[in-house]
This record gives sequence, structure tokens and C-alpha cells, in this order.
Amino acid sequence: MAPTVSAERQDMGGIAYIHLDSKQALVTCGASGTILFFQEDQTEIKRVEASCALNCLAASPKGDVFVVGDSQYVKAYKLPSGEFSSVATRFNLPVRAVAFSPSGSTLAAAGDDDTIKVINLANEKVIRAVRTTPYTRGLAYDPDSTFLASAAADGHLQVWDIATGKPVLSRKRSTPKIDVASPGRCGLAWHPDGGSLLAVAGTENDILCLERLSWDEAFVLKGPHTGPVNIIAFSPNGLYMASAGRDKKVVVWDLTTKALVCEQLGEEPLTALVWRPEGNCLAGLTETGAPSCWREPVPSHKPSPSAALDTLDLAAPIRGRSTGDEPDGEDGASPENSMDDFIEDDVNGDFTSGVAGNKASAASFNQVRGCLPQPQGPLQPGSTPRGGPGSRRWLVYTLLGCISSTEAEGFNAVEVTFHDTSRSRKRIPILNDFYRFHLASLSDKGALYASNASPDSPAMVVYRPFEAWAPNSDWSLPLPEGESPVAVAAARSLLALATSTQTLRLFSPAGTQTNVISWAGPVVAVAAQEHLLAVIASEAVALSPGARLTWLGFTPDGMLATFDSQGVLRLRTPDFGGGWMPAFDSAAEQKNKETFWPVAVTQQALSCVICREHTPVPTVTPRPTMSRIALHVPVLGAAEATGPVEDQQLLLSATLSHVREAAGRSAGCAGEGGGAAESDVVQAETEADKPLLRLFQAALKANRLLRAYELATRLHLMRSLEGSLKLANHHQVPALAERITAVIDARLALEAAEMALAEEAAPSTPPGQSADEDDAEVVVEGHASSPGHRLAAEGPPHSHRVPLSTSTTNTFLSRHPNGESVSNAAAKKASTSGPTAGNPFAKRPAGNPVNPFARASKSQKL
Repeated sequence: MAPTVSAERQDMGGIAYIHLDSKQALVTCGASGTILFFQEDQTEIKRVEASCALNCLAASPKGDVFVVGDSQYVKAYKLPSGEFSSVATRFNLPVRAVAFSPSGSTLAAAGDDDTIKVINLANEKVIRAVRTTPYTRGLAYDPDSTFLASAAADGHLQVWDIATGKPVLSRKRSTPKIDVASPGRCGLAWHPDGGSLLAVAGTENDILCLERLSWDEAFVLKGPHTGPVNIIAFSPNGLYMASAGRDKKVVVWDLTTKALVCEQLGEEPLTALVWRPEGNCLAGLTETGAPSCWREPVPSHKPSPSAALDTLDLAAPIRGRSTGDEPDGEDGASPENSMDDFIEDDVNGDFTSGVAGNKASAASFNQVRGCLPQPQGPLQPGSTPRGGPGSRRWLVYTLLGCISSTEAEGFNAVEVTFHDTSRSRKRIPILNDFYRFHLASLSDKGALYASNASPDSPAMVVYRPFEAWAPNSDWSLPLPEGESPVAVAAARSLLALATSTQTLRLFSPAGTQTNVISWAGPVVAVAAQEHLLAVIASEAVALSPGARLTWLGFTPDGMLATFDSQGVLRLRTPDFGGGWMPAFDSAAEQKNKETFWPVAVTQQALSCVICREHTPVPTVTPRPTMSRIALHVPVLGAAEATGPVEDQQLLLSATLSHVREAAGRSAGCAGEGGGAAESDVVQAETEADKPLLRLFQAALKANRLLRAYELATRLHLMRSLEGSLKLANHHQVPALAERITAVIDARLALEAAEMALAEEAAPSTPPGQSADEDDAEVVVEGHASSPGHRLAAEGPPHSHRVPLSTSTTNTFLSRHPNGESVSNAAAKKASTSGPTAGNPFAKRPAGNPVNPFARASKSQKL
């Protein structure tokens, strides 16, 4: 006998697979108040009549009980008998969602009340009750039993830490709004691979997949649905996802390729949807309480949705390559998979057609890397996530200023604000953005915007200068069909746009396209400052284990800096072929689990917005307050007296290496190197010597003479060496003083040899021109040939890419001065030549005494 269901009115219900007599069976409930049990051959087993409408149902993973929620109670029924067992808990208003923990020992329940309860079914006690937004329409238990996700009818998405009862994620207007009087649900589901992803229904008829812990958007599934998504269900092995929407469509997605497998259009929306644990079948329940079955939703040429992953050869599909066996259509959709397979009131599906298998474990899933999640999605530094209609967000927030966007009907209102109001002589007017820009970057000269394609316009890139002496200085360009922007960066002399086709497009501020580069992999982020451009591709930077890049920028001196999702800041140094120095760890600075949202970084401090645990990104209103936190390299023995000094010394040493590298690039591009670069090097050497001298004095006091001597040899300036010699004499350590004197003698002899070589190689001064005149000319050229001046004088530059690291081929610096960037090979050769090179104990030449305390000349100081 086939089960019959009353179709009196549209309302909520539930469906689940259960085991009865070692066979798969289905149990359903709905507005009629009837609980139906039936076998796969359409034979009704039994029915249980309830006294009121039943809104939701969940079966325990243990297979010994299932629960239903009605107008006030959560009731438990035994399996396989179907007898009423107990009332698990009580609410004041109807229960709308129930979810079992993976172990089946606890149950989460919520509904129109403002409370979510976690119940221990063994003793029917509430072990956790948390206050939340009323009218909960979705619950999902994390497979690791760590988190519980909930979604309310007003679009409020929350993820709760079950152990503490506190939310680790709280985002308003993140899911579709639902009329509380309707039977609509908020789709929620965790990926079975340990909950690596949380899938939620989006506000644009799409599905957002959020990464666990960081809660960043990993990817979006969008296309077939024309109405809000009601239900989301992952296949048992996590290779597929099924979604049902208010548009009456049921869609199956291939998560390996993020592509549509097939879709079906039903007679009415579904209120429940579940995969068969073993086999290839989807079972659903309509809002009128009619069960439905879709046999073989996944085509036979694809892996089964229930097969164990370690038994499948997924190498090619996981990387998105075609197998060559797929039929025509959207990723395997075929005419045979028509609506005829989705039969109302028919549960006689072909359950034996799939490949039987067990639910894959996390270990087996990790063997097929590349499936979920993707290594890293695009990142726009300084931006905050998009909210719902009418919400405000930061398109970009930097130390210079910020750009905010407010959603309105038909357009966005974009406002540019500088922290220092004196930068702009007049207020920058609010921009009515009809393209709905989602990316922006700010420089002191203008703002670069980008938008995705819409039904009314293609994807666009737009630049608006703040103050231009010529009319029509702003410009906009459409992107080709199928190409969308993923990251933008703006600086005084260059603009960069990275797109979804792995293309990097460079522009001048006037709109001239200066270069188009095809990148080797997907671009993650770009950052620009003055004449420098950094492009980060997948796996191109050092990150904490399991972390993702969350911010990218430059220090004022041009050092590249990154910040990851574990709260670690790193600075790139030229040492060791381009290494990354950890300079800040938020775990050591956190209080009450707040988060640090980076804005800018210097060589000494991180400028950031400290956000509370429940709001991990700053709000537009009220305006966030920036804090400065000192950088700290994680040195060993930091608690000792010299620990902070060693920390400071490492930071200043990294800065010196960068300044020297920048000076070498300037010398190679400008021909002679400017006085400004020399002054920067001397200043950096002076700062780097200060902590070295402090460490030197501490070593003397501790009677660690070998360490003191080693520190003295690392001093950069002659006056610093002289200071160390005075300290050695003051502490009456003649053996150390003698060795430092030998180092000073070797340094002076080396510089004398270098000066002699320079005089021999220098051309003679032309007749009629004095040496002073030539020196003055060099200073003028050095000033005029700085990157910014040369670009302004000579027009659009040629791009030159310099690898950031010999071991990392996906990260590049782009410079815009004329000429190639060359190494400082000549200086290195000079420093390793000569009779006393590299030997601090070399004997001084006879008849040429040197006074180590004589005032050093300018060349000696360098």
C-alpha cells in the first residue's frame, strides 16, 4: 500500500532515512500531524497520529530514536518500534528546527522563541540554552561537535561555540529574509569532512560556502535558482551538494568543479531534502506533505554520492579537468535526467543503482587535496564583507583614508574620506554608484573602483582623480565578457587590476594601459605604493599552518607585509633570497578573544582596529578607532633583560637590509644613486647599531666576551665601533679592546683601498669644469631621477618585474623607473678584495699608522 498524505495546506515538515529490519526506509511528518513510515517498495509500515501539526524531524545517527517538533514540544520516538518515548524539552512557541549531534547523544532545538536549547537525550536535561534572534528557521550541527550554526527569519546568521555557549560568528542580513508566517526555511549545512565548510543560503538566490574558523567566503554557487534557497544538503561523501529553493527547483552541484550537475523543477517548493546514506537518490517532502524521490540525481559516469573517497580515482575531476566521457550539457546533465525521475508520492526509487560505501573520514578526504576548500580565494586588503540591503561596508580602509559604500535601491552611495582633512582642498562629493562597485583602492591622487557584470552592464574598472588640472581626467573601461575583477591596487604612479582570467592589467593614472600580463596562477591579492607593486598568487607567501592571507600592504619604506587569519604579521626581507620575518602574533596580545583588523604597518608598530569577538570586522558607524601595537619578533628568551633588545635589533636589521636593497635598485636604475638613498642607508645603519651597542654593553656586564666581540663585528658605522672600543676600555677588558682595534684597522684599510680603486677608475674632470660643479650636477640628477619625478617627467614607464624570492615564483615586485634593476655586484666584489678583506686581524701596513679615534670622513662612515 502506497502512503497517502493529506494536502490540506502548505506548511513545514520533515523527512529522514532510517533503518528498519536492516533495510532503508523513510519517515516523514507534516502539517497533518501524521508520522508515516514506509519501505522503499512503497509499502506503508505504520503511521502515528499526533495531536497537532509537526514542523520538523530529525533521526539520530545511532538509529535508535527520532524526534519531531510541534507547537511547543520536542518529542522523541523509539526506533524501530515507532513508539512515543518522551518529551525532550518544551518551548513557549512552535519548534521549527531540530538537529542531532554527530554522536547522537545531544540534540539542538529552536523555533519562534528567542532561545536555542541543547539537550542531553539520555537524561532529557538542557545542558545549554543560549539567547538568540527569534524565529530560528535553520540549525546545523558541526560534524566535530564543536559548533552549532543557526539562521533566523530576519537573515541573522550565527555560529555558536557549544562548549561556551558564545557565538564565534554573528552576521546580520546574511541569509534571505523570510516571512514568519510562511513555511520557508533558511538553508544551512556543514561539509561532512569535519565541517571544513559551512554552506548557507545567500541573499542573492545563491549559496555561500564559508571556511571553518576564519568564516571567510571560500566560494559561491550561483546560477540556476531564481528564488531564495530553502534547503541545503551535502552528499554523504561530500562530493556533491543538493539545494532546494522557493522557485521549486532542486539543484545538484559538483563541489569538485563548482559546477551544476543537473536540476529539476517540481510542482511546489520542498520543505525537507535528504540524501540516501547508501546509494544515489534524493528524497524530499513538499510543503503540502507529499514525499518525493529523485532516482539517480548524479549521472552514472560520475562518482557515486555515497562511495568512500579512498575507493575513487578523483585526481582529474578534482582539478576541474574534463574526463572526456561527459555527455553534452551542463556538467553531465542529460535528457534522461528529466522530471520523470522526480515523482510525487512515489518512493519506489532505484536505491540499488548507486555504489555502496561508507561515509568518508576526514583522513581519506584529505588524501584528495584540491577538492574542498580551494587554496585561497581573492582578497581585497582593507575591505569588509558585504551585508544585506541598506547595509554599509568598507570598500577600503587605510592609514590614508577610507571609502565606504551604502546600498540603496538601484545604486550604492560611495563616500571617500581622508583621516587628515587638510589633504584635500575641497570635500570629495558622494558618488552615486550605479555599477555597484565591490572593489576599491585609495591613493593620495585618486580612487580606483571595479564592479562585476550585471544584467544592465558589463564588468567595469573606473578611476576618479581627486584634483585634476585638466578636464575629463576620470576614466572607465569595460572588461570583456567572462572576465571579472578580483583585486585592485592604486598608487600615485600606477594602477593595477587582477581579473578572473589570471590576467594582470596595469594602467597609468591618466588611463593609459601600460601592460597586460598573464599570470601563472590565480591572483590572490595586489598592493601598490608609490612605484612598487606586489602581486600575490596561491601559495606565494609564508603563512601559519592552515591559515589564509587576510591583508597585504607595504610599510612606509616599501617593505612588503602580510597578515594571516591566525593573526600573524610578517615582513619580507631580502635576506636568504627573500625571507618572511614574523613580526607580530595577535595570540600574545589578545585579551578576551578580540581580533586585530590590520590597517597599516611600520617597521615598529601595527596600526589596527581592535574588534570584539562577536564583530570581527569594523563597522562604518560608529567610525572605528585605530590602535598602534608595537611589533615583536618571537625571539627565544624574550623574558630575559636582553630579549626586547634582541627583538628590536632583528626588526632594525631587517629594515636595514631592505633599505640597502632599495638603494641598490636606485643606483642601478639611476646610474649613480642619489644622495637621498645614501642618507637613508646611513640613517638605517645608525638605528640598527643602537640595539647592537646595548647588547654589547649587556654582554660586557655579564662577562660574555666572545658574544661582545661578535656583536662588535656586526656594527655598521665607524663611530659605533669607536663607541664599542671605549666601552671595552671602560670595563677594563684589554683583550677585547685589542681585537676591536684590529677590526677598526681592517675597516679603515679596506675603505682606503676602495677609495684608491675608485680614483683610478673615475674619469678625469673635463677642462673648464671644477670638481665642485660636477658634484653639484650629480646631486641635482640624483634628486630628479627619483622614481616619482622620473615617471612624471618622462611619461608612462615600462614595467619591470623582480622576483621577491628565489624559492617563490608567484610573488613579484614591479618597479617603474627607467632601466633594469641590477645587483650590487660591484660593491660585493670590492668588499671581498684587497689584502685585508675579511680578516679583522690583518697586520697594518708598515709606515702607515692609523688612529682609530680620528674623526671618520663621510666615506668612512658609509
